[in-house]
Amino acid sequence: CHDVKEALSILHQIPIGSAQTLTIADPSGSMIIVECNSEKVMEIKSIREQRPFVATANNFNSKDMQNYQRHD
Repeated sequence: CHDVKEALSILHQIPIGSAQTLTIADPSGSMIIVECNSEKVMEIKSIREQRPFVATANNFNSKDMQNYQRHD
């Protein structure tokens, strides 16, 4: 992919078989976290002026995706 926008477009079109947390960035400085599974793709955008970085771990942090979080 050439940029974040193109990567997001592809993610919304391909089948996703398992829960994923992805960090996507491009040379222009655009950054995004994507939380996704086979049912939903959730974009968590960085606001560059307030927070010029993105960070996540191997779990869902957004309220919309926490219902999908496994609690083993």
